[in-house]
Amino acid sequence: MDSEISQLLRSLPRTKASDAFTRNVMRKIDLPDSIRWWRYGLVPAALALTVAMLAGNHVLETREERHQMQILKVEQKRLSLELEQLKNITPMEPVLYVGSNGTTDYVVDLGEGNGSQAIVPASYSTNTF
Repeated sequence: MDSEISQLLRSLPRTKASDAFTRNVMRKIDLPDSIRWWRYGLVPAALALTVAMLAGNHVLETREERHQMQILKVEQKRLSLELEQLKNITPMEPVLYVGSNGTTDYVVDLGEGNGSQAIVPASYSTNTF
């Protein structure tokens, strides 16, 4: 197929470009430096501007990330201090969470009672009726 196309192209009559065409091509090749910079300087300038904008955006994002990290560090320190304070509180009497029926939570105090004031299960009590 390529050879067919080549044959067909070779069979076309040869023509010479007009003098005006040649003159226009040569004139565009020999553009003054100021115009050449204008045409060919736009792409590098646009590329440089894009890189500068991306770099500036990265700097802003980095600052924001540092700010967020400082906020998180302050919050972590505050929570650590609060946890230490909770650990240093005198321990409460031991309790056992039995469960809930949806409206009421049942908790049993396992602390040591002092004598007759200790909680005694109803089955062990003699004063039931």
